Amino acid sequence: MSEQQQQEQQQQQVLCANGCGFFGSASTRNLCSKCWRQVVQEEKAEGASRPSEKLQGLDKALTADKTAPPNDSSSTGNGAASSAASDVAGASTKPEEVKTAAEGDADKPDRPVQVNKNRCWKCRAKIGLLGFECRCGYFFCGTHRYADMHECDFDWKNFERQNLAKLNPEVAPSKLERI
Repeated sequence: MSEQQQQEQQQQQVLCANGCGFFGSASTRNLCSKCWRQVVQEEKAEGASRPSEKLQGLDKALTADKTAPPNDSSSTGNGAASSAASDVAGASTKPEEVKTAAEGDADKPDRPVQVNKNRCWKCRAKIGLLGFECRCGYFFCGTHRYADMHECDFDWKNFERQNLAKLNPEVAPSKLERI
């Protein structure tokens, strides 16, 4: 009996379809666990790229609609077609908004982020409890805490001008009544 069970188990075990040498299972399309994970990740990546292809197709359809002469929807009486066209137009504006947001981020220079806030950004010395946070967003030791010591990119001149404008409103003499 034990020989028959071993033969049945060997028949049920199938090598991986990718040929990696491991055993696969029918539930994973005869793939081993490693190959199955790769296939699933590739399918997710393809699924993520497909909507962008659909949006490109919608953009092409929208530009074709713009070049075609406009149809009067009241004469055709087809309200469903006009609402579908507005849906297509609404879908095509979303990628443009995303593009403008991405372009806005491209204008800003990438700025490094200070991960370890227990060390000076300039000299990497331990700052402990005496760390000073500058308006530029970095932490400095007692030596480099001043803006001229660490090449601060914060606009102090403009900041102080705005503070003075808030604190000192324009003083104007009151108008005198003429006799």
